[in-house]
Parts: sequence; C-alpha cells; structure tokens
Amino acid sequence: MPTSARTSAFSTIGTKLMYKNSTSYDELCAIKNFPDLGGEPEQIETTTLSNTNQTFCPGVKSVSSMSFDVNYTKADYDRIAAMTGEKIFAIYFGDSGVDGKFYFKGELSIYVKGAGVNDVVEATITITPTTDISTTEPS
Repeated sequence: MPTSARTSAFSTIGTKLMYKNSTSYDELCAIKNFPDLGGEPEQIETTTLSNTNQTFCPGVKSVSSMSFDVNYTKADYDRIAAMTGEKIFAIYFGDSGVDGKFYFKGELSIYVKGAGVNDVVEATITITPTTDISTTEPS
C-alpha cells in the first residue's frame, strides 16, 4: 500500500534524521531510534483556600536532550563531530516526510557507546533543542 494511502498506524521504516544545509535537507545518518518529539507541560498550582481540590494551569513543556542511536562509522563520526553551532533539524516519517515532518533548531554532539562481546559498535547523537519542536520549519 502506498504510504500516502494509509489511514491508521504505520511503521518506523523510512524514518530519517535530517539537517538543513544551505538550501535543502540532507540525511544526517541512518538512525536506529528517535526520542519523544515533545513533552508534558509542568503544572503550576493555582489552588486557593476556597478550593477543596488542588487546581493547576499548564506551564512550560519539559523537553530534554534528544538522543539518537546510530551504527558507528568513522566517516559519519568525524563528519558529525565537526558540525558546530546551531542547526535546523527535522524528523521525516515515510518517503520524503509524506507521513509527517517535525522541525527544531538545536546543537549536536556525538559519542561512541560502550559495548560488549558480540555487539555492534554504536554511537549516540545528542541534540539539545534550542526551539520548540513543530510541524512548521523554523526561520
């Protein structure tokens, strides 16, 4: 079934971590997983002495660093480690993002994960978001 014909759940197959070059988006590298693309708002207590139950209003959404596991290659590691400063990133679901695109700005780092006998050598890319995660591209 073509990706665009889906009306319910879909697989993570084809999910890509992208970054914006000067004019287009390129795949950063093949990822093995992706983190939550948002977070729950903190609760700000508004209870008064006339309330019989606590009351709240929503506060700032809690979003932590975003970690992506990847298979380690020296070429990818060196290229990604050399990327400095704030960049625009996107998560694409399906071919060219047909099932959704989520954008955010952030700064990244990369490190090699520990491993044991009969393991694949992996690295983790961590992106610290500097903007909201949104379905519209940041400027």
